Amino acid sequence: MIKLKNLLLEVHIDNKFQRELIDRINDEYREDYKSLTPQEINDGYCDMWASLFVERFGGDHQWSFDFPNDPNGHSWVKLDNKFYDAEMTTGTTKLINLPHFQRAIKKYGTDWLDTKFFNNIQKTKYDASNINKIEEIGPQNFIEMYLDWLEELLNDLEDSNDIEAIKRYDTVLNARFALEDADSTEIIQYLQRKYGNDVDQIILKILGDTTKYDASGIDTPGDPNM
Repeated sequence: MIKLKNLLLEVHIDNKFQRELIDRINDEYREDYKSLTPQEINDGYCDMWASLFVERFGGDHQWSFDFPNDPNGHSWVKLDNKFYDAEMTTGTTKLINLPHFQRAIKKYGTDWLDTKFFNNIQKTKYDASNINKIEEIGPQNFIEMYLDWLEELLNDLEDSNDIEAIKRYDTVLNARFALEDADSTEIIQYLQRKYGNDVDQIILKILGDTTKYDASGIDTPGDPNM
């Protein structure tokens, strides 16, 4: 059954799906593409591919931002414990197997790899109660609360000379870009990638429920790619 499903997905993507994607790209970017290879899609339009995939087949739209040697990041879809993108239309059970990441490994080696990031993505399970908490106050309100919390945390690091001002600025800017127009599930996905098993405590802290939170138990984010 899984093999048949994957085959149908691939055939659909190669034809009607592909045409609709190119039409959307042309409309959005005022281009005039007649066709695009899977790698060309992944190298510039992976986010639009993933969004269309989710519309047609479901799944979780996931992404990375600003790997040390991969400043454009990448988008893909997780569906039924497999990962899909424009070059991996049959899916893979290991995120690292996506050709986009394999090319980065071949070009840059493995020093840039964030093992924690990949492990968190592979094992992601979302707590419905956290999504409900965000829905109650509204996703955009929560995003602003998170950014305020993040900036305050980074201000403390700057004051103690642990980071430079430009690093604080870039970190908050990247977070704002990553969360732009995100819904509650996408917010949880983003926080899960950044904070792993600490995500529940992070959300409590952002919402101001300090009675259930001990700040000393959280690693301070020092990565400008937040």
